[in-house]
Amino acid sequence: MRGIVGFLTGLLAGIAICVVVFILLSIIFRMPGDAPIASNDPVVADAAPETASTSVAPADGAASQEATPQTPDATIATTAPRAGQLLAFERNSLPFNMPRNSRGLALVLVVPDGLDISSLQGQPLTIAIDPMTQFEEIGAYRAMGFEILTALAGETRNSVPQLSQTIRSMTGSVGVLDKEAASEPAANFTLLALLGEHGLAYITQTGFGGILGQAGEAGLPAIAVSTRINTDGDSTNARLALDGVAQDVMQRGNQVVVVQMDAAMVPVMLSWIDAPKPRGMVLAPVSAVLRNPQ
Repeated sequence: MRGIVGFLTGLLAGIAICVVVFILLSIIFRMPGDAPIASNDPVVADAAPETASTSVAPADGAASQEATPQTPDATIATTAPRAGQLLAFERNSLPFNMPRNSRGLALVLVVPDGLDISSLQGQPLTIAIDPMTQFEEIGAYRAMGFEILTALAGETRNSVPQLSQTIRSMTGSVGVLDKEAASEPAANFTLLALLGEHGLAYITQTGFGGILGQAGEAGLPAIAVSTRINTDGDSTNARLALDGVAQDVMQRGNQVVVVQMDAAMVPVMLSWIDAPKPRGMVLAPVSAVLRNPQ
């Protein structure tokens, strides 16, 4: 009996020792697949930097660039001040009542130095002044009852310092006549800012180029010149051109037309102004045409 008990005791002791040894060996020689994921898994290690980078706030400079893209069009559109009050436009406009349900034609006269147009005084016409050569004539033209536009071309249009000086000095003007087909982006930006600062209208002679769209978006009166008229040595054709424009106004709405004046054009203008016009078409200063879009 004692032999059987001793045998069983030895067997159980052997099994216990084996279990302890097995556990110790399992701890020492742990299987690779049982390793903690957080400490050794290469997939998690690669993903961690990416997660950290997306959660970091961008630098101040990066945020500014994202909010204001540095393209020419976006710069002009976001920087141009909106016209709360059209200061110069309202202050320098001629008093004029556009009849209800009428359509207006604004004739902008380009008058060379020395040409006498006093016979046209009192008519609702607009004069485009060359700021380089005709600055001192603004007072005389305004005394004749004409509205004034500042004509911009060449260096006066594309030199930022010259442009700034010109706009600030043309105190009797209701707006600008942009004659420059190849405008510089920096000058465009400056011109738009000055128009908004002073409350001036924008009329472009280069079709729908220049800053026509940006001026409209900034709340400024803006329109494109529809055509140009000159005698080219033929007064009859000039008169026919004026008649054609009058008819076109009734079909297409308000228009601004540039007339290149010379000695032969003065009597043409006088006779055309006195002649009957299509019913509903009104000769008007440029400010009235811009105030009443039709």
